[in-house]
Amino acid sequence: MGLFGLKDVKAVLTRVALLAADLSLVTTSFLLAYYLRFHFFPIVETFPVNKGIPAVDLYLQILPIVLIIWGAVLYWQDAYKRLNLNALDEFLLLGRSAFAGTILSMSAMFAFRDQAYSRLVVGIAGIISFFSIF
Repeated sequence: MGLFGLKDVKAVLTRVALLAADLSLVTTSFLLAYYLRFHFFPIVETFPVNKGIPAVDLYLQILPIVLIIWGAVLYWQDAYKRLNLNALDEFLLLGRSAFAGTILSMSAMFAFRDQAYSRLVVGIAGIISFFSIF
């Protein structure tokens, strides 16, 4: 039958599908965080926009880097190694992953110093991503 059996292929495809779903949730969270930061009245009132509202295109340009970071963090945290974790273990694993993904995404944005990215967008996206993936 070859090197891999049907069970192995199914396990790999399941993990790839979960990663794709998680990254689509991170994408949605990132875009929702942009909207909340710059257009949701309670947040705008609490954290005023001083330098104008940046175009969403600016954030779409950085999104592939954010997705690479989140995908790498989820992989390194073994988020897809065991698929039958109890709720507490999954909560802790995803909490560590969301924290690391958020901090590393913020750090990556410093590499693009010619553009001003809102750290609040990344922070909100991290929180939304955590709860949507969990």
